[in-house]
This record gives sequence, C-alpha cells and structure tokens, in this order.
Amino acid sequence: MKKTSFVASLLVAGALGGAAAGASADVGIGTQFDGMNTYGINVPIRLGAITIEPEIISSSDSEKYHNATSGNNQQWGGSNTSVGTGIYLRKEVAPSTEIYYGARVGMYSWNNKNTSPGFYYSDKESGYYLAPTVGAEYFFVKKVSIGLDLGLNYSKGTEKLVVPSWFAGTDTYDRTSLSTTTRLMLRAYF
Repeated sequence: MKKTSFVASLLVAGALGGAAAGASADVGIGTQFDGMNTYGINVPIRLGAITIEPEIISSSDSEKYHNATSGNNQQWGGSNTSVGTGIYLRKEVAPSTEIYYGARVGMYSWNNKNTSPGFYYSDKESGYYLAPTVGAEYFFVKKVSIGLDLGLNYSKGTEKLVVPSWFAGTDTYDRTSLSTTTRLMLRAYF
C-alpha cells in the first residue's frame, strides 16, 4: 500500500505541475534506452526553466545454456520495472541545445528465476531509487530532440532469495547500492 501511494503521489505531482502551468506548458512523449536491454517511456512537461518528467522503465532478460559440469541444461530469466519522475532545471547553452540537471526518484521491483533442473531459485527485490542526473538535449527540429544524460543511482530495497532448502533455504535482507547510469533519450513535444 505504501508503494502504491508513493508512486501515485509522484504521478499526481507531475500531472498537477503540468495543469498548474496551463497553456504555457510543453508536454511531450519520450523514450529512453540505457544500453542494457532497458527501455522506458517518459512524459516530459516543460514549465518555464523546469521539466517534470514521469517515467516507466522496464527490462527483461533470459538465457539458456548447457552446464558441462552437471550435464544439465540451465535456464534463468529476470525482469525489472520502475515507476518514478525526474525534476530538472534547464538552461540553453547554444542554439537548439540545452543542458539540464536535477534528480530522478521512484520505486522499483525486479525478479530473477533459475528454473534449471536440480537447482531452482528465485530472487525478488523492491525498493526506491534516487538519481542525481545531468544531461544535454539537442533539438534537431523545433519540437523533437535527442538527449544523453548521466546519473548516480542510489537504491535501497529489500531482497528475498529463495533457494532449495538443502542449500540455504529462504533469506531476506536489506540491500543498498550505488551505481551509474547513462541514458539515450528521444523526446517529442506537442
């Protein structure tokens, strides 16, 4: 319930920001790619020198391979979903080019499973993230841009690992991580 309320608050804040600006807001749609099989949909709302950008990000991956040691075929798969918003200040630095800086905040959830014979496990985590972010956006036509940004991702969550009882059983623990992210952004404004 807390997670749902938090995410709803983020999305409502973005919508209210856009509504408060009235006709002076540029609203758009965007997509992002980080080079790691992760894609996202963004809704940038430009309010003067501020951008509020709700985002939904998703990724999935799977692999099948033969384990020569055990002689078994192995397979695993995983997925990641996050919902949040970015809030940025923008500054024009050259014709058709802006830099922006701010932060992204939101909630995430990921699941991994290994369904290999003899060694099944599942690994689930959910929590929140905060990512100070800087980037640049180039408008190659008046309302369409390409951008690149860099972020320092701080995340904190609870992870639950379930492995066979003969190995270790179930374990739940808190997890904190710090990583970097680079995103390629494509945005179109209406």
